[in-house]
Amino acid sequence: MINHGMNSLIFLAFLLLIVACAPVTPAPEATATPSPVPATVEETSSGPRVEPTATYTAVIEEELTPTPVETTAVITPEVKYEVLNDILPIFLASGNYPALEALMGDSFVIGYWGSEGQNLSPAEAVEQLRINLLPDPAAFRFTNDRSYFPDLGEVDPVKAFGPKVKVVDLVYSAGWGADGQGEAILAIGLNLDGQYWPGMIYAPSGFEEGMETNGDSQRETITYINEHAGYAFDYPADWIVKGEPNPGSYIYVITAQSFKLSSGAGPVSADQAKLDFVTCNSVDCNTLAAIQAQIDEQVAAGTYEILSEENWMLAGGIPAVRRQVIGEMGIEVASLITEFDGLALRVSGYGDLAAFDEVVRTLRPAQYQPPKTELQAILELPDMLPIGEAVNLKFSLINNTDSTLYILNWFTPLEGIGGEIFRVKRDGQILPYQGILASRGDPTPDAYTMLAAGETVSTEVDLSAVYDFSLPGNYEIEFISPRISHVARTEAEMAKSMDDLGPVPIPANELTIIIGR
Repeated sequence: MINHGMNSLIFLAFLLLIVACAPVTPAPEATATPSPVPATVEETSSGPRVEPTATYTAVIEEELTPTPVETTAVITPEVKYEVLNDILPIFLASGNYPALEALMGDSFVIGYWGSEGQNLSPAEAVEQLRINLLPDPAAFRFTNDRSYFPDLGEVDPVKAFGPKVKVVDLVYSAGWGADGQGEAILAIGLNLDGQYWPGMIYAPSGFEEGMETNGDSQRETITYINEHAGYAFDYPADWIVKGEPNPGSYIYVITAQSFKLSSGAGPVSADQAKLDFVTCNSVDCNTLAAIQAQIDEQVAAGTYEILSEENWMLAGGIPAVRRQVIGEMGIEVASLITEFDGLALRVSGYGDLAAFDEVVRTLRPAQYQPPKTELQAILELPDMLPIGEAVNLKFSLINNTDSTLYILNWFTPLEGIGGEIFRVKRDGQILPYQGILASRGDPTPDAYTMLAAGETVSTEVDLSAVYDFSLPGNYEIEFISPRISHVARTEAEMAKSMDDLGPVPIPANELTIIIGR
């Protein structure tokens, strides 16, 4: 946080009221005599620009020095914002939003620390500043002295603004957010018209938000429901969910993370997880088409690189696109975009990307009620095994109904492993299936297994016979419900041909096993 020495650096909030009408009353221990001159707004190739002309005296209180020191700076149209790092904080501290909008170019970047960013129009950016980011301009403090800047680790803040923005200076500031605990790094850009404000990096809890993990992971989960955006998801009970901004704001962000606040700084590490669920209330970003258009623009600008892409189907038949990308901050990010009740949702994941997949796979409509399944599977394995040992998985199938069921064994462990009926990952990477692919004709009655009401049938299969478990690592194992199978309640209802078959939902728990560690 910025101390009194930082407050003293160029603190001009009460010295210039370039657009305001009220006079300034200096603090008792210092004096300041502003000579305001109305700013003019000029249309340029990069958008409206303010050309303030003013002579003012700024009071700077040197650290550990009780006597204030006065310095004078002159701003004229000829200098073309060569001291924008002074002018910009003045407008922020006075809440002069029209002047702030005029300082922006065609678009404005808000990069969220440890997250992705947003490209906004100047009007949308000002609205976000006014409602969420800077509700109390009087709390604003700033400095461009690099010795006061936070340690950002290996993250280069300049990269957040893309290769088309020439950043010539940075300003570190504090006092952001409703609680005043937020911090930001403001970029000063340069184009043909002179200096302007292209964007900022915003840290809601400060850049020195810690990364202390909340102990060991727990299997117990909690459900988060967002009625405003129409979605719900499950997350581990020891995680933290935060961020309930104004639902009427331009951007609505919910964060789920596996760590708590402590000392330290830096981006999310590989053994921690952070997910940002972002919805938008503007037509520019509240549909899948609008979000995709933004992504296409970022790719074209070189600030976003798509590494891989796959289509997902979420609960309730909700389609989604899951991508692996290099985000605006130059780090690898997991990304999922989908839509609930006509409102687009963009989820970004940092750190442990396997944890990202685990959580976002539970996404569903807020009012979604999962269908009652007749069958349920339980997977069982030891938590750890040495390299070279058989990976014998116990598969138990439960009849949850009050009547007898006949289940066709196809594509379940009840017939062994005759196809890709499991999804296996090692350290987040999917392993290829190396087993047989069974050839089938029409089903026969002896291919069915009978389960009485409430009965459980169990079998064991060796996964190491069809997947490569020869390397040490963390292995995730998931059963895939059969796409071609059948359930009958009587022998007479048993399938006679392939045309009678279809998908059979069999929900099952997922397992994690450590091999060789």
